[in-house]
Amino acid sequence: MILTGKCKEDFIKWVKKRCNIKLHELMKVEMWFSIQDEALKNALIIEFFVCVGIFINVSPNYLDQDRKYSDGDFKAIINFKDGRNTMSVDFTFESCFNPCNRQEATEQAIKKANEIYNSK
Repeated sequence: MILTGKCKEDFIKWVKKRCNIKLHELMKVEMWFSIQDEALKNALIIEFFVCVGIFINVSPNYLDQDRKYSDGDFKAIINFKDGRNTMSVDFTFESCFNPCNRQEATEQAIKKANEIYNSK
């Protein structure tokens, strides 16, 4: 699983409740999650982050005003509350992967959101 620490624990509990899973042991819920499609996994993780106030947005990093972009160049913005202030983390995924696609960029943004969650 891409999540670690307290974030992973809280996510598994949230999945059990959100998906109305009747399994009683959290380990079985984690096994259920592990066999799901990658797109579904990422969608559930992103929805979990929304519920806890961490917002992930991955989009092409446009190179000019004509909205042209190069394949494999993505930008992620993660917004979250840090006390009273809204914080924003901006980063691009240039040359992170060969080739880079939206799925891989999303996974990197999730890893960063996981770090943010665990540091709270």
